[in-house]
Amino acid sequence: MSIDAFVRNPFFWALLSMFGLLGAAAVTSSRKMTSRPLFFLGSLLLPALGHTMLVLPFVNQLRFESTGWHWYVGGAILLASLVFEISGFLPVRDFDEEDAQVRLKIGGFYSIVRHPMYVGDILYALGIAFIFRSVAGVAMLPVWVASFTFLLTVEEELLEERLGE
Repeated sequence: MSIDAFVRNPFFWALLSMFGLLGAAAVTSSRKMTSRPLFFLGSLLLPALGHTMLVLPFVNQLRFESTGWHWYVGGAILLASLVFEISGFLPVRDFDEEDAQVRLKIGGFYSIVRHPMYVGDILYALGIAFIFRSVAGVAMLPVWVASFTFLLTVEEELLEERLGE
């Protein structure tokens, strides 16, 4: 298989995203990994890169038919994604127990959903899949959701260890 054929394979980009999510799990569950900024940055960028590249027109895959509605649906989903992603960075009311260094956000979007940035990332993947009419991108959505569920389970356990129930 040539490199060109490899890069045009949607499953290569899906695999790259999954590798990034595994890296994110390692970063969140290991103090050593948290101290490595390049690894941390890579674990954030690989899923986004995989989600984006998976749906682009140069990747050979099925495309659903559209009369233009996909732009509106995809755009609306991307806007919702942006709202959730930005909300993860906004200052909100914090909760802390014994350790003053650890703060659990409980206000704003965090009062609605525990992981707004993960919701934003999932919506981002869905939005660009609609924009580029990617059947593989839409079909991968349950895989992304399951992967983020595993990742947030690790994060929640770590938070419970440090802050309690």
